[in-house]
Amino acid sequence: MSWKIAMKNLCDTDIAPRVPAFFPYGMESDGRSSTERHVDYCLAAHPKKVLDLGCGDAIWLDSAGERVANIEYVGIDMSKRQIESASRHYNKENIKFIVGDIEETDFGVDEFDVVSSHLVLNFLENPLKSITNIHRAIRPGGALHIAIPAFWRKDSNPGTRCMSRISSHFADFEGKAVPHTGSGRSSFRSEISIRDMLTQAGFQDDNIQFNFEDLVIKGRPVDILSHLTNLMAFAAIDDSDKPRAAAVFLEAAIKEKDTDGNVIFHRPMAFVAAKKPI
Repeated sequence: MSWKIAMKNLCDTDIAPRVPAFFPYGMESDGRSSTERHVDYCLAAHPKKVLDLGCGDAIWLDSAGERVANIEYVGIDMSKRQIESASRHYNKENIKFIVGDIEETDFGVDEFDVVSSHLVLNFLENPLKSITNIHRAIRPGGALHIAIPAFWRKDSNPGTRCMSRISSHFADFEGKAVPHTGSGRSSFRSEISIRDMLTQAGFQDDNIQFNFEDLVIKGRPVDILSHLTNLMAFAAIDDSDKPRAAAVFLEAAIKEKDTDGNVIFHRPMAFVAAKKPI
């Protein structure tokens, strides 16, 4: 089973009434979440039409707020349950939701000013195929905006090194979880590999920009455990192994306590903009 299918199955169950719980939470230095920062980048050029890949129950729209009033928005997700939830939250003429597979959907030619992917494309089996399709769908002057964990920056500061030491224990349970095909071992493993994939899809290297921010999670070891158990990687571990995994992560977090009893955990994020020239 792929991560994409595992995510869909999880979001279609009663334990996932609201998708945001399954995404990495935390705040940047200015107090904004990764979704809010990503949406800021998407809306900076005042797009008229936006495609939101893997929209879930519309957390993109939650972050956009009133800024979406004059935008034509299309959200697509494989989970019928999440699309139904999104439709109940946002029943407006300028907002449309589609149940569909990103890898199998033809988005047309020159249809969108912005295509958004917040922690989505990095879970696909063949992201190059999908991004090539997306490149065709972006209007001249438009852009693809991608937000992903920047795992290659795990040693950039003490907080990311703390994150790396604790989260390294996911490797202890690789044989007890969905096979990993996501960010760390795919075309999203480094800035160079991402640039290479985007240029193969049709974007020009000079029009690809990276911005980096850390999500900061600070709290007691049990707070760090709560963060880790809300990640998709933890949800994918076999239920019979979850108690042992939780104990392992709590022990690792306890070892990282500072003199005040807190753990400062940084999750590095990359915000990528690939623009299509006019």
